[in-house]
Amino acid sequence: MKFASKRGPLPAILVAAALMGVSGTARAELPLCNAGTPNRLNVEIEGLRTTQGQIAITLYGDDSSRFLTRGGSLGVHRQPVETPVTHACIALPQAGGYALTVYQDVNNDGAFNRSLFSPSEPWGLSNDPPTVLGIPSFKSVRFVTHPGDNTIKIRMRFPRH
Repeated sequence: MKFASKRGPLPAILVAAALMGVSGTARAELPLCNAGTPNRLNVEIEGLRTTQGQIAITLYGDDSSRFLTRGGSLGVHRQPVETPVTHACIALPQAGGYALTVYQDVNNDGAFNRSLFSPSEPWGLSNDPPTVLGIPSFKSVRFVTHPGDNTIKIRMRFPRH
């Protein structure tokens, strides 16, 4: 993934700043699946390179005005990293539209760390939209779930050093 453009590093700064909204504040813990969960989202996070730290999965409801805003998520789930794929099952409140952001909290500080110009920890978004031109739209990351089992794959992106 390329963060820089002809106009310089601004798009990467925008993405990193927006994704900062996925961490740093106390949020409700997302409920995990159990045998009686009617609406399940199986999250497969692919391409992880190290088991260091933990994965943070943030779920947003079907409201574009709350996407990537402080306090706008339905909750967050954190768990240990497994390579090359980490699996999680989130109990959804209902079938419908959602969006996911994911980052690997490599240093376990509870925050999505970034440098001046780009993220410094691995991250991913539902639907893997391009981010070269800045913050992705809600429409580009929105996915629809149905009653029962649903699966989404998240491809991790890595900082450029």
